[in-house]
Amino acid sequence: MIDKEIREKIEAYALKNAISHEGKAIAEPILNKILAEHKELLGEREELKKIIEDIVREINSLSIEEQKKRFEKFGITEKVREERKGLKDIAKVGEKVVVRFAPNPDGALTLGNARPAILCDEYAKLYNGKFILRFDDTD
Repeated sequence: MIDKEIREKIEAYALKNAISHEGKAIAEPILNKILAEHKELLGEREELKKIIEDIVREINSLSIEEQKKRFEKFGITEKVREERKGLKDIAKVGEKVVVRFAPNPDGALTLGNARPAILCDEYAKLYNGKFILRFDDTD
């Protein structure tokens, strides 16, 4: 039996889904999210799917403004991801930073192994250090 708490959770997820999809909620992601959170409902999947489809149908019939108003009643706030630009700080940096990069001697420097070389160079610049590009002649 699907209780009131789970129905409210379904409604909240459906409203959030509808708002993020221009007013049209999609039932499948809501079903997957509920089943991931409540493993005990796996045996009631078909009943749960029907309930979710009914709630989604009801929510899709509302305007986006009505959906937003109903969603606000749940008091759920969006987590804002903090976008970070630049390099991560290195935990234990001494006075003198020296980074070294030795590409594999099997041919020319490629895009695949240029990334670590660029990162090493950027860290050297960040900490006023030294970047050593070392070419070995054997593998």
